[in-house]
Amino acid sequence: MSFFSPISHVGIADVLAKGRISGGGSSSSITDNWDAPPEIKAELAFLIIWCIVAVGQFGMIVSRFKLLPAGRIARAPYYLLSVAVFILALKYLLWAINLRVDSMSRTTSNNLAGLTDFLYSVEVSFTPAVLLWLLHIRGRMTFQALGKQSKPFVIQFWKRIVDWSLVGIFLLFNIAITGIYAQYRTLYYSNRLSDQGADNYVKAFTGIKWTILAFSLLLCIDIISSYITLKVSQSSARIVDPVITRITKVALVFVFVETFMDMFVRIYVAKADIYTLIDKINYLYLASAIIQGIARATIIGTLISTMKMPHALTGGIVHGELAAAGGGGPIGMPTPPVPGLTYTNQPAYYPAPSHPPPAGNPTWQPPMQQQQGYQPPFGMPYNHQQPQPQQQPQPYAIPV
Repeated sequence: MSFFSPISHVGIADVLAKGRISGGGSSSSITDNWDAPPEIKAELAFLIIWCIVAVGQFGMIVSRFKLLPAGRIARAPYYLLSVAVFILALKYLLWAINLRVDSMSRTTSNNLAGLTDFLYSVEVSFTPAVLLWLLHIRGRMTFQALGKQSKPFVIQFWKRIVDWSLVGIFLLFNIAITGIYAQYRTLYYSNRLSDQGADNYVKAFTGIKWTILAFSLLLCIDIISSYITLKVSQSSARIVDPVITRITKVALVFVFVETFMDMFVRIYVAKADIYTLIDKINYLYLASAIIQGIARATIIGTLISTMKMPHALTGGIVHGELAAAGGGGPIGMPTPPVPGLTYTNQPAYYPAPSHPPPAGNPTWQPPMQQQQGYQPPFGMPYNHQQPQPQQQPQPYAIPV
C-alpha cells in the first residue's frame, strides 16, 4: 500500500540542493524574513498542520485506552498505533525544521534528514501492521461466532504468515534505503564520491525504490482484498461487525488514494526530464504533503474511532464469554450473542401447533413449550406469551 510516500527517498531533490529550489534562503535564523517561494511556504504550513493533527490523534488514542477491555489481545494493535502516530508527529516536526531553518550546518542538516527518513521508514511499516492485526482479531471473533464451523480466509495460518512477511520485508527495505541514502548524502556533500561511485549508488537506490513500490502495492492489495473477503464472510453469516464495516468504507478508500499517488509520483520522477523535474519539484513536494497528510490523518482517525465502539475487541478470544456460552452455532441458526458483533435476521421460533393426537395414541403429551418450566432456546424470540407453569395433563381420552 502506499504508506511509502515520495516525500522521503525521492532522491533527486537532495542531489540538487539542500532546500530544493528555495529562492535564496539567506536568512540566519528563523526570525528573519524568509524569501522562499510560495509553494515552499505552503508546504511548511501543511507540515505544521499535520504535526498538530498527529499530536491530537496521539492524545485521543491515549485517552481512549480506558474504553478498551483489559487484556493484551484487545489493546496490542492500539499500542502499536500509538507508537506509529507519535513517530509520525515527530517526523512532521523534524521535516518542518529542516525545511525552514537555513542556518544549520550541512552535517546537521544531513543528520536531521537521515533521522527523519528513518522515522518515516518505521512509521509507514507500522500503520499497515495495525490494519492487519485488527483484521486478524476480527477474523478470529467471526470464527468463534460461527461455532468454529467455517474458518474465515483471513485467519488461515498461511495467510497470516504472508501478511507478516510482507510487513517485515517492507520494513527491512525501507530501513535499507534509508541507510544507503544517508551514506550517499554524506559522501556527496563531503566531495568524496566519484562518478563511478555515484552511478553505483543511483543504481542501487533506484532498484530498491522500485522494490519498495512493488511491496507497497502487494500490501495494498492484500489489505483491501482481505477486508472485503472478511466483510463478505460476515455478511453471508448475517453478522454486522461495526469495526470491519467502518474500516472498509472509510480507511480503505484512502489506502487506495495514497497508493495511486505513490505510483503516479514514482512514474513521473522516472520519466520526466531532469530540467522539468527541477522546475516542478517544489510543487511535487507540496502535493505529496497535502495528499499524504489527508490520507494518513483519515486512516488513523478511522482506526481511533473503532476504539470508541462498545466492546469493540471483546469476545471469546479475549475473556472467554463465547466459550462459556457454548461456542455459538452454525450459520443461519441462533447463536449466543458475542460482544462487539450484532446479529440480524435470526430465524424466529414458533411453537408447534396443538393438534389432536392420532387415533390409537392415548399417551399423548402436550408440546414441549406447554410443559412445566419450559424456556425457549437462548437467543430465539418467542412470539407468544410465555405459558404459566401448569400441572401435567391427564392422558388424552379418545371420544366414544
